[in-house]
Amino acid sequence: MTEKDALGIEQKVLVQDVTSNAQNCQNSSSSLRKEFRSNKYGWRTFLNVSFMDKFNIPPRTYQLVQSNMITVKLIDEMIKLGCPLDPDKHFTFQNCVTGCDSHFDDEKLQITICTNNFENEKHLERALVRQMVSVYDHCRANVDWDNVRHLACSQIRGFHISGQCSFNVRFGDSNALSALLQEENYEKCLKRSTLESILKVRNIPERDVKRAIEEVFPKCVSDVSPLNS
Repeated sequence: MTEKDALGIEQKVLVQDVTSNAQNCQNSSSSLRKEFRSNKYGWRTFLNVSFMDKFNIPPRTYQLVQSNMITVKLIDEMIKLGCPLDPDKHFTFQNCVTGCDSHFDDEKLQITICTNNFENEKHLERALVRQMVSVYDHCRANVDWDNVRHLACSQIRGFHISGQCSFNVRFGDSNALSALLQEENYEKCLKRSTLESILKVRNIPERDVKRAIEEVFPKCVSDVSPLNS
C-alpha cells in the first residue's frame, strides 16, 4: 500500500500508546467480536512441550521479533511513522481457544501470543510476522477493524508476507492431507487461512467474509509494503 493503502484509506499520523498494566481485555462490546482467550490448556500444550515449552515462548518471542528480518523492517518503518514498538507494553501471553495462535487487539494495541497452540518455533515466528503486519497496518492507516474488508486485507497481507502458505508449510503442517486432497494452491491457501482466521475472532456470516476476501484479494495480496520500500 502507498500513502493510500489497497482499500483507499488514508495514512494515519500516529497511533496512541497503551499502558503495560492494562487489564485483560474483553474483545469489545460489539457483538461482532468473539472472545479468543481461554483459561483451558490446549492438547498441544502437553503433546508439544518438547518442541515448544510454553514457558519459553515469551523470551523467544522477544528474541525473534528483534532478529527476524521482516519484523525488524516493520519495526523500523513504524518508528519512522511515529509508532515505536515496546515489547513490554505491546505483547501479552495467554492461553487461547483451540486453533488460535495469536491475535492483534486494536483496542489495547497489543499482540496476544497464544502459548498453548504452537507446534514449533517456526510456527511462532510466522505468527509474529503476521501480527506485526497488522500492527504496521494499524499504524499507517485508519483501519476499521470491524470492517470485514479492512480486516480481510490486513489478514491476507499477513499470511502472504509471513510465508504461511509457502509450499513447505502447506505440505508440512496438520493441514497437509487436506491441502493435497483439495489440490490447494497458494491463492486458495491464503483465502482459506484468512477466512478461518476471521471466523475465529468475528461473528460475521461466512458468506460475507468470503465475499470480502474475494473483493479485496487482488489489491491486498500484491501489497507487500513496507518490504518493497
